[in-house]
This record gives sequence, structure tokens and C-alpha cells, in this order.
Amino acid sequence: MRRLPPPICFALGLLAVLTIAGRASVAAELSPWRDGDVPSFALDRLDGGQFRLDDFSGKTVIVHFFATWCEPCRDELQRLDRLIAENLDPSITFIGIDVAEPDDRVRRFLARTPVAFPVALDRTGLTAKGWGIDALPTTIVLDRTMRPCLRALGDFHWDRAATLAALDDNCH
Repeated sequence: MRRLPPPICFALGLLAVLTIAGRASVAAELSPWRDGDVPSFALDRLDGGQFRLDDFSGKTVIVHFFATWCEPCRDELQRLDRLIAENLDPSITFIGIDVAEPDDRVRRFLARTPVAFPVALDRTGLTAKGWGIDALPTTIVLDRTMRPCLRALGDFHWDRAATLAALDDNCH
């Protein structure tokens, strides 16, 4: 019997847990972050190059963890896209992070369902693990000093009018 390398075992286990969690997802609320700091990361971008979180210091950063197989994630991606269309504040940046999926699958999905923000690839799931992500979709908002300030676990309605006000009140 041949054992899978630990990163593959972790990714498969994470996918199983996230699949179950994604199916049970309900509408989420934006809540204060209480879990301490999150590690920085450098991930490959789907469109080429690298995405370094530290490059966005001084901006509010909305980091959205998703997967193409996750039904609530698909809806939330579209809501984030609408928030971007309505957001005139250049001090807010959006990042999508696909968790543990093949690049080609993500490319095909985004060709059919494009978004107006960059997508990074967490191919091994280690970034998600380091951030304590145990369900998809999960979105974490970082303030201008790169400290987490808000979190939405599950399917959050980003296109509500009160969302920008909540970001201003909690993360600027």
C-alpha cells in the first residue's frame, strides 16, 4: 500500500471537510475577528505572477476563500463582484483565493463566471489552514495595517448597502 504525501492528504481531507461544510452553509453575518493575527502569504495568481499580501499594506483588504465546486461560493463571488462595482473607494482591495483545486478547473470556472478581482491559487490548502479556514466560503477583512478586523463565515450578502458602512466602522 502506497501512502500519499502529507500535502496531498491534507488537501484531500480539507476538501472533504469543506464539501460537507459548504453544503450546510447558511447566510452569514459579518462579525468581528477575534482570533489574532494571520500569516502573510505569497501565492501564484491565476493570471500569472505572484500575489503578495504585504504589497497591500495601507489598504483595507477583503480576502475571500472559495472553491469552484462550492455552490454558496459561486453566489458569494457574484455578490463580491457587485460590491466592487458599487465601491468607489480605491483604498479597498479584493482578493479571491481558490483552495486546493487544479489551475485548469479554476480557469474554466472563471471563464464562465468572471470576477473583477484577482484570484490567487492556494494549491495545497496550506494558506487556508494557516488562516484557520475550515469552511467555504469564508471571507476575512484586513484593516490598513494588515490585521484582521471582520470575518464572514458562509454565504454573506456583500451587495447589501450596510456592508460598506460596516467596513468603514470596523476596518479603517
